[in-house]
Amino acid sequence: MRDDVDSLYLDWLYDHSGLYRRGRTRTYYKLLRHMNSKEFVWLPMRDKSRAEDGKELRWQFISDAGIPKVPATWLYRPCSVLEMMIGLSRRIATQTDGEPPAWFIQLLHNLHMEPYSDAHYDGHISDVEERLESLVWRTYRKNGDGGLFPLNRPRGDQRQVEIWYQMHAWLLERN
Repeated sequence: MRDDVDSLYLDWLYDHSGLYRRGRTRTYYKLLRHMNSKEFVWLPMRDKSRAEDGKELRWQFISDAGIPKVPATWLYRPCSVLEMMIGLSRRIATQTDGEPPAWFIQLLHNLHMEPYSDAHYDGHISDVEERLESLVWRTYRKNGDGGLFPLNRPRGDQRQVEIWYQMHAWLLERN
């Protein structure tokens, strides 16, 4: 049953990413599967809220899909990078006039991962892994480049700043 739930859930996440709107010639299933297999590690500690936002998606999926029962181990496993980013895109949408799918695509762009559609993914798996590792372990540049929210004029080392505050600085800089 878990494999069935995983497959349905990944499809559901894909639908909520906004990438399906790009047309049938440019799909991102391989990239999203990779992102969903990568655990989001919350550093600093307060980024646990971003993980909880991502894990909350599971409850909405269960409700939307009408699934009466899922294994507790599935429900309480760690948050994936994909879940965190979709959850974060929803949070950004509450702070702006934008829609969550558009924000998810913007986050992919900020991570320099938008080019890795299914047609270009296989030759770049190590690049994708490197970018995900950089995001998870905060080894991106001090200005946030390589992370979710690159800044032109950072006030400090963005690797030490909670994602929520990185987001607000980035949104302010864009206005």
